[in-house]
Amino acid sequence: MTINALIVAGMVPIKRERQLPFHGEILVELGENVHPEDIIAEASIPSQLQVLDVAKALGLEPSAADNYLVRDVNEPLEQGDVIAQYDGVVTRLVRMPVNGWLVAFDQGRAYISTDAVTTRLQAGMIGKVEAITPGLGVVISTVGSLLQGAWGNGLVGSGLLQVLPTHPDTTQEDAVDDTSIRGHIIAVGGSCQREQLVEFTLQGVTGLILGSLSPELVPFVKDLPFPVIVLQGFGELPIDSIRFQLLESRSGSIACINACGGDGFSGTPPEVVIPQPGGEYEEQPDFQKLAVGQLVQVNSGQHRGKSGIVKELPEASVNFESGLEVPSATIHLVSDDQLINIPRRNLFVIG
Repeated sequence: MTINALIVAGMVPIKRERQLPFHGEILVELGENVHPEDIIAEASIPSQLQVLDVAKALGLEPSAADNYLVRDVNEPLEQGDVIAQYDGVVTRLVRMPVNGWLVAFDQGRAYISTDAVTTRLQAGMIGKVEAITPGLGVVISTVGSLLQGAWGNGLVGSGLLQVLPTHPDTTQEDAVDDTSIRGHIIAVGGSCQREQLVEFTLQGVTGLILGSLSPELVPFVKDLPFPVIVLQGFGELPIDSIRFQLLESRSGSIACINACGGDGFSGTPPEVVIPQPGGEYEEQPDFQKLAVGQLVQVNSGQHRGKSGIVKELPEASVNFESGLEVPSATIHLVSDDQLINIPRRNLFVIG
């Protein structure tokens, strides 16, 4: 799935595909309700590989050796087990040199794993299992509000959303001393200092939504025990009014943070999902792909915070003053009645 603009939507159908990197086991059933922390699938990833030249041991050409394999790929084996056999004038055998399993066989070579790392796939949101691809993954769906961000610390979690009383045009400066935030997802209108992050940890919050984050705090935030998502970017930036008002309108609702994904500009970005399964919504265009005619808001630069309509999406990348050559969009700013050309990654779509 290609994301080329961040999404903010008040009430939309949300579907997310969760897929294993390797074939494994699905742990949920079709129609089952899941929560963000639920393990929905897992797979064993081979490690500590050994390569065994079976063709050479059998005295055969590599292209012919696979005809004499007597074991199945992914079959667990013990040291001494026969994995290939050639019955000629003299019977030749190839045995397992160690305990492990055969993970691949190609061009006369057997690839043997002696260890494995188990990878587990989390649901990442509250929803219902809508589809299952056996051994690979699932599709989870819900209806609700969606806010995508610029960065996350790699964790998932959920809790009651509580928006701190911070004006969206300021940063969060005062330490939090309200013990009622335990077990809550906390939204802060701006950035946080290290002392505030420590206080949030001590008070047992289950997630944090920030407008921005100081770059020097990134290593510290990566080690926090709860998910953190940064909506705007790095520095001292407040949450824009559209996102802040949406969060305020959903205060008291269950919110899910999936802070996985490297950033908001490549791949699936970190996001906040606030399920409203009984809510009404209108059919929406495909927000996953920026399109002409969509309402967007500029997320950085001198026009930051202004909204406009996408007028053109040039096919060729554009060289900007920053030195970056990236895909761009031509936007008609509503407030200024002017056309600007801006990197697509500096936009988010307003639903």
